Amino acid sequence: MPRYESLEWTEEQVARFWDYESQFPERYFTNRYGDVIIKRLGRFLRQSERILDFGCGMGFLVGHLLRQGFRTAGADFSPRSVQEVRTRFASDQNFLGAFEPRDFAAGKLTFDAVLAVEVVEHLGDAALADTLRMIRGATRRGGVVIFTTPNAERLSESDVFCAGCSRVFHRYQHVRSWDADSLRDRLEAASFSVTDIFTTDFRASFRKHKLLALRLLAMKLARRGLVAPNLVAVCRTGV
Repeated sequence: MPRYESLEWTEEQVARFWDYESQFPERYFTNRYGDVIIKRLGRFLRQSERILDFGCGMGFLVGHLLRQGFRTAGADFSPRSVQEVRTRFASDQNFLGAFEPRDFAAGKLTFDAVLAVEVVEHLGDAALADTLRMIRGATRRGGVVIFTTPNAERLSESDVFCAGCSRVFHRYQHVRSWDADSLRDRLEAASFSVTDIFTTDFRASFRKHKLLALRLLAMKLARRGLVAPNLVAVCRTGV
């Protein structure tokens, strides 16, 4: 069986990929499960007056946060996404704006809490280092930062083949897999203080997805070694 090389993502390719995916909002994780994410993570946000969704994309999680009454802003590397979020929520009194990462360079624009939901699995080494530095810069001293990512993902199980370039790539442009140890080590190396790290399943909501939740519970009972699909790291900065 022939072996195929993996696609080495460039910034231009990543931009084209997500421009294409933006046509299908139903596929976005935060669109499908944003309300469940907030419910599970809400206890870490209760004392936060200003929240930033870093890597907000089209603003699905921003919308969920605003509907829950949180004063919220979004940030994204895509100028197109930033403009869309600005337009979409311009009339909401709790909307604090949408920004590009360069807007945080001066350290004058900070938030009590920063969410980076399903972001770090998309980043190569250089982009990851830059992103963690920008997130720290966007968080006030003593503020909370929450990272979520797939837990111990087997990347090859989501590989697809591009007939045009004869390369293999992850269906959702993931380039790395994290577990609790590797995520904690990387965040602490970037000067985050990890206060809590745990696994969960954002898909399993008995209120909204009763049949799916029951099916997942049955699978867990049948297979005690089943790995929870979502990993969450809660951090503090400057402590």
